[in-house]
Amino acid sequence: MKYLYILLIALIGIAVANAQPCLPEGITFTTQAQIDNFQADYPGCSEIEGEVIINGADIENLDGLIGVNSIAGSLQIKSNDVLNELTGLQNLEYLGGDLRIEQNNLLVNLQGLENLVNLNGDLVIGDIELGQYPYSTGNPSLTSLTGLNNLVSIQGSLKLCGNYSLTSLSGLENLSFIGGSLQVGGIEFVYGFTFGNPLLVNLNGLTRLSAIGGGLFVAGNSNLASLSGLDSLSSIGWNCWFDLNESLLTLQGLNRLASIGGSLYIRWNIALSDISALGNIAAQSIQDLEIIYNRALDKCSIQSICGYLANPGGSVTIEENAPGCNSPEEVETACQVGLENYPEKGTCTIYPNPSTGQFTFEFYLQQPSIVNMVVHNSLGQVVATLADGMLASGLHQVFWNSGNLPAGIYYCRLPADKQLSSVKIIKIR
Repeated sequence: MKYLYILLIALIGIAVANAQPCLPEGITFTTQAQIDNFQADYPGCSEIEGEVIINGADIENLDGLIGVNSIAGSLQIKSNDVLNELTGLQNLEYLGGDLRIEQNNLLVNLQGLENLVNLNGDLVIGDIELGQYPYSTGNPSLTSLTGLNNLVSIQGSLKLCGNYSLTSLSGLENLSFIGGSLQVGGIEFVYGFTFGNPLLVNLNGLTRLSAIGGGLFVAGNSNLASLSGLDSLSSIGWNCWFDLNESLLTLQGLNRLASIGGSLYIRWNIALSDISALGNIAAQSIQDLEIIYNRALDKCSIQSICGYLANPGGSVTIEENAPGCNSPEEVETACQVGLENYPEKGTCTIYPNPSTGQFTFEFYLQQPSIVNMVVHNSLGQVVATLADGMLASGLHQVFWNSGNLPAGIYYCRLPADKQLSSVKIIKIR
């Protein structure tokens, strides 16, 4: 019994020793031999405390890293000429820094990263390298993002630049939050070079993405026809750029976008003819506005743009588009024509929706009206009165904090004189 006890203690000691964190200074792999010998050279090393760099001309697989389940720093997989898969990283569950996958000429997908759920830094799959002559660090053979299927959140930014074989964003279906910016393609403005993803025709694969903490940049993607795939996106924390996407016909896909935290730029999209999907953006959330060189765009008099032009929060540049959207004055005139036919009950817009508690209602009254605005639950019981009395003509905003009301579906009724509008409200959590 005594010997069994001693043996048990020894085995526990070995297991604990094998689970010790290792390599606080990080490690760089430059040869396949270093990958193959990793477990022998660093027995029990499963929790790397520093940065990991994989950068070698003869590295063709990562099987020797099968025992690594945690990297406290960043992981760079860059300039590996013959690496065609990431199998070997399938036990990696935690990454404390950035994940950069760049210039891997034969890499076709990201299988091997299935255990990554949350990423604490940036996810960079191709970037723009600046210098005397800027270039892209994309992965020329990458066709899909399969392997990231369990990724739910990225605390940093997501960049996808210069992946010339990427046909879809399939693999990101569970991604719901990006803390930084989302960049699909890019432009180097000094020389005017574009570094898009030329085979992308839509953004399908991002269907669960509901919030971006930073900006949205969609630029230089020559075959992108729409923004379908961003259908759940309701808020953006910074600028929106839609530049030099020469096949972009419509911004459909952004219909639920309710607010941005910066400027709106729509530029040099020569086929773009429809921006109506941006109509639900709160006008006061836009800072500067620039709509230029969209030769097919003849209608900009959507609700968000009209509201912004009525009370601009920053600069306005509208020029070199089709007649009807060729100057701020043309758009303002079109907005006024639209208001003449605006139904007296208006259209009540609500954002964000769904929300955890705070809602903003926006509606227009063509003339002064008596308004009795109430919220009721699915049983028809009134749970809040938001307005009751005479309101002036024009654009109105009403704010509602649903407080401790339970999650569920509610309805807002907006009677104005004899007219009636109603909108569904979804409260979550």
